[in-house]
Amino acid sequence: RALESLQAALVARSCGALACGPVEERALARQLGDTLLPEPLRKELADRIARPGSPPLRLVIAPAPILAQVPFSLVAVERTGARQLGVETRTGWDPPRLVEAAEVRLSPSAGLMSVVARRSSRLVTSAAPVGQDEPRPIALAVLNPTDDLRFAGEVPPGSLRLLVGPDGLRRHAAGADAIALATRGELSRSLRELRSRPSSLLVFCGHARPGTAGAPADAALILAGGEEVSARDLLATSPDDPGAFPLLGRVLLSACDSAGAADAAGGEWLGLGPAALWAGANVIVATAWPILDHPITSVLDRTIARSLVSDANPAAGLRQVQLAYLKQWRGTSRRSALARGEPVPANGYLCPYLWAPYVILGVQTG
Repeated sequence: RALESLQAALVARSCGALACGPVEERALARQLGDTLLPEPLRKELADRIARPGSPPLRLVIAPAPILAQVPFSLVAVERTGARQLGVETRTGWDPPRLVEAAEVRLSPSAGLMSVVARRSSRLVTSAAPVGQDEPRPIALAVLNPTDDLRFAGEVPPGSLRLLVGPDGLRRHAAGADAIALATRGELSRSLRELRSRPSSLLVFCGHARPGTAGAPADAALILAGGEEVSARDLLATSPDDPGAFPLLGRVLLSACDSAGAADAAGGEWLGLGPAALWAGANVIVATAWPILDHPITSVLDRTIARSLVSDANPAAGLRQVQLAYLKQWRGTSRRSALARGEPVPANGYLCPYLWAPYVILGVQTG
């Protein structure tokens, strides 16, 4: 019932909005905590929250398809009969959340992750290693290749190469040497040329098409002119022969449902996220449900890109971003604009639907 309630809340209305305010969201978080967290884990998490300064637990979750849209960062951590922890808010007592006690990563099958871990050590042998404090460049940014997103075209600072849609190509004509149309051929060429920089970052901000339970590898990133790069294309990139789309070491997939956790077949999770890991990425930030074309999403994308560039441990960076937005969410007493059927204000408080879908996939670093 908890999962059904969560699904109803997250997928309500045409935009899939989190149709609840702080009180309703808190009730769901508690229900999910009671349902999903075994008592030994709950105790460990609560103990870390009770001890200020305790390092977060590094937690890896391999979700079943029914759990694909669970906002794990928001799951409540409460222990029956133990001292009450949490924060007093204008709408009541808010329980501790998983993000306050843990760095959460999602993981596909153990078999795939073992291949990725072995492959990762070989990928860096042809390039100088990146130091713990040395920024990784945004080697390639693919921005709004379909030209129909209002807030996905802002160039991340430090981007070395851009792939854009036809309108973006005209808008950025002054930098033509570093800008090209986002086609399959150009993406393939760019990735091949950048293979010598495996520690750098690829940013994709655009549309994605989800796969299905019977055909998870049909999930695809949408490029200019209706072209696509599917999970099947990425899975065709073998560890020993990079193939057409050898991805960079760190990837931000800011597109709807890009984690692909719901796209499972035969027990294997084979959507865009796992396929990108197979194709060369060590760490991916993807989304667990549809995201909005909104200024807030653009801010989140830039913030997460900076974290992926600068942080030795990207899971810690994403955790800090979500902790900041959790604090802001706790400060509101109104139902979200989405729940009221109103436009989301550009500078308003951030309901969890906007920032909780971002998840980390990949091998542990840092």
